[in-house]
Amino acid sequence: MPVVTDRSARVIPLLRRSDRSRGPTASSTPTSSSMSTILPVRHGCVPHRSATARAGAAVGSAHRPGGRAVPDAPHPLRPTLERAVAEGIVTRAQAEAIAALEDGPHTAGRRAVAAEVLGYLGGALAVVAALLLGREVWQELGPAVRVLLLAVVTAAVLASGAVLGGRSGPAGRLGGFLWAVAAPALAGTVGVAASDAFGVAFDVSAVLATGSALVLAAVLWWRRREVLQHVSTFAAATATLFAVVGLVDDLYRSLGPLVWVLGLLWIAAAASGWARPAPAGWVLGALAVISGPLGADTGRSAWAVVGVLSAAALVVLGVRGHRQWLLAIGTVGLFVAVPVAVAEIFDAELGPLLGLLVVGLVLVALAVVLTRLRRP
Repeated sequence: MPVVTDRSARVIPLLRRSDRSRGPTASSTPTSSSMSTILPVRHGCVPHRSATARAGAAVGSAHRPGGRAVPDAPHPLRPTLERAVAEGIVTRAQAEAIAALEDGPHTAGRRAVAAEVLGYLGGALAVVAALLLGREVWQELGPAVRVLLLAVVTAAVLASGAVLGGRSGPAGRLGGFLWAVAAPALAGTVGVAASDAFGVAFDVSAVLATGSALVLAAVLWWRRREVLQHVSTFAAATATLFAVVGLVDDLYRSLGPLVWVLGLLWIAAAASGWARPAPAGWVLGALAVISGPLGADTGRSAWAVVGVLSAAALVVLGVRGHRQWLLAIGTVGLFVAVPVAVAEIFDAELGPLLGLLVVGLVLVALAVVLTRLRRP
């Protein structure tokens, strides 16, 4: 056998070229030594594996009993990863990571959406069943049992929302929905306890129920600054305002102006950044500002004018601040408030038609003014 001597006079075998060129036969199969080239070094020999050897080893590890195969991945990714491993482009661990990255988020996303849908359906079915059951047997239950049932529902939705509230995506939305349900559930618990268990008057129990719901909704909104908690707090504040006005005035004569004031305060809180998310605060406040003057019972003419001015101000704020929802609410408010104001002030049968004409002229004037203001 031919030999070669390096500087240290060590003799190492060399592979014959015929061994490298000939293919496998029945009597001889390629081995790891036949796929290597022995390079002479200073103090010995180090086998240098060629790309073909690395590919063969990778393919062998993928199919031999002790080797690991690439995890099942969506077609055609799995065959591509197998070829990449065989060519030595990526390692086996990298191929597994790529396959898991490709398959994992889709599966997790589908599971999260399914869980969210099941949560909504389960909650709706539970509420409907509870209402129907309460309608059938509510009068037969004692006050303590009624309060206990409502308290259990409140605790359940609070705990479930706390578990899911810190997450994002579908799980977070489901947690926010459960926390939004917790406020009216607590209101029902307190109201039933006050009226049925302690014999408190209905007006007072309504104030206690809505006030407790407002406190809980505000705390949950402080913990989770999302749209559902924002809307829940605003709804609880409006309900509390209704209850307080009803306790003082049976005819609710001051309810409309107070709702208008609440809307102004909510818009100011959203503009200052305190009421977050701010877009929801702008929309909720605008709805209150538009609807408040329409519910005024005393000084209707003056409040009709206030409604027109408020709607016009919302249009200006919507255009200047690029708030589309605010602009839409202000425009609808103009179409509603102007005919009412014309009819109240002039007491004419043609008031609505004149009001629409005035609305059109006002909108055109606003468009001209805002266009001139936007010029450089």
